[in-house]
Amino acid sequence: MKVFDTIIKSKRGSDLVTTIVDCQKENSGLILFVHGFKADRSEGGRFLTVAEALAQDNINSIMVSFAGCGDSKEPFENYCMTNCLDDIDTMYQYMLNNYSIDTNRLAMVGYSMGGRLTSIYSYTHPEFKTIALWASATYNGFDNNDTFLDNNVNEMISQAEKQGYAVAYNSFDNNYLHISKRFFDDMFQYKPFDSLCNYQGNVLLVHGDSDSTVAYDVSVRAYNGLTTQKNKKLLTIHQANHGFGLWDNHMEQSQQLTNETIQFLKENI
Repeated sequence: MKVFDTIIKSKRGSDLVTTIVDCQKENSGLILFVHGFKADRSEGGRFLTVAEALAQDNINSIMVSFAGCGDSKEPFENYCMTNCLDDIDTMYQYMLNNYSIDTNRLAMVGYSMGGRLTSIYSYTHPEFKTIALWASATYNGFDNNDTFLDNNVNEMISQAEKQGYAVAYNSFDNNYLHISKRFFDDMFQYKPFDSLCNYQGNVLLVHGDSDSTVAYDVSVRAYNGLTTQKNKKLLTIHQANHGFGLWDNHMEQSQQLTNETIQFLKENI
């Protein structure tokens, strides 16, 4: 197994900072890892934990930093569903072009907003037979119609309409973000709940029942909406918030998250 960072070109010509976990075997499976809003591409190392474990089963993995996230050099104004979906497709095509991939063994893992993106992408790419969604924002539009990041959605949309972006305070990083009009447009254009409910593959949903960022009920609704899946599972991590222990030193929650994900992927890839 080889783990390394590299740069690949996005469809819009920007540099995507990328981590690849190469199992160094022919005809390998593939997992695309999709991080959340303003997060780092390894999601506090949890993505790497899963990827390195699955490399033992002849599975390659790839993860990139989306625009304005982690060590990306792009401005955050470039962050929107459309660009993120293009970057996911860039990851996929890069691995197909540069590695020996068994296209019957494809999966995705998405966290929070990354789960939203995973739901959309996997529905339009049904060759991905298995997905794992962590505290996934799988609602159409904004789940709480009047707030996002503790900011008023309608006020942000109005501001973005006037100047092309809205300024929003991000309490996670204690800074202000420029959120593009395209971001808001995309939030309403794409329908991740509908995509997920019509997805035909295997689905693991993991959510903490103390999550105040993406409500636990979002995954309950998603699970109940899954009617055509081959295998579906909702794992509740009790007393976990959106960070699954990373924010409050309960790393046993992250261990449960990664262990259950590894097991589900092993059984379904």
